[in-house]
Amino acid sequence: MVLLDGTTAQIQQQIDQNELTAFNNNFYAYTAKECTIYDVLSVVNMAKSFNEQEEYSNTDTEYYINVTLDGTSVVNSLNVQNVDSSIKAESNNYGKRTSAGFELTKYYAEIETSTVTGRVRLVRFTTS
Repeated sequence: MVLLDGTTAQIQQQIDQNELTAFNNNFYAYTAKECTIYDVLSVVNMAKSFNEQEEYSNTDTEYYINVTLDGTSVVNSLNVQNVDSSIKAESNNYGKRTSAGFELTKYYAEIETSTVTGRVRLVRFTTS
């Protein structure tokens, strides 16, 4: 059976759309829940991995994925070592001591997508 060019193009377009949706859903999953600094760190690692794989820099504003935490870009500065050492020192904004123990700060994610690619380009975490 021979596919017509229009049908092949439609199939490829649907495949591309499915891949884009699956890619974006990796990030949108964080908008549906309260996040901790470890969720933020997971998103940072996904963004960093994508940016490095595609060789995008933060000047490629429609393609590069940026992650902010309370207004500050953290995609190139947040890592598990500095998070863990801050939490152990308990002198941080990632959590606080309560009568029940140490409680991690809750963050909420918002997503912006690129008007050029349709991909996530910014994940903004805030405490409110």
